[in-house]
Amino acid sequence: MHAALIFLLEHLPPGMHLVLASRSDPPLALPRLRARGQLVELRAAELRFTVEEADALLREAAGPGLPGATVAALTARTEGWAAGLQLAALSLQGQADVTGFVATFSGVQPRGPVEAEAGSGIEAGAGIDARAGKQQ
Repeated sequence: MHAALIFLLEHLPPGMHLVLASRSDPPLALPRLRARGQLVELRAAELRFTVEEADALLREAAGPGLPGATVAALTARTEGWAAGLQLAALSLQGQADVTGFVATFSGVQPRGPVEAEAGSGIEAGAGIDARAGKQQ
């Protein structure tokens, strides 16, 4: 697969553009493409919302009364990701205690029923005896 991509990149017809999306750098000659000005990269930092952009999104979705500290906290907790900010905005709608909601909003998906049940009997400081498979 990668050999075919390398061949394609080396033999692209004029005017043709290739768009690749990947979670990690593909094993291609990226430094060479960068040096030739033939590579445009969008990394996580470019895809994150700034506090100002998050402010516009949250105020449009949740209303204009959000304090700046609330917007900053939600932006930090979601790492500026649009989906997380949108979910936070939806969750904020109808919240009587916005400050309390933001204090408990982690930006992490809640545990499912199996995970909650598995963790329910484990107390802070309790260990697991791996040999016996029992909780200490």
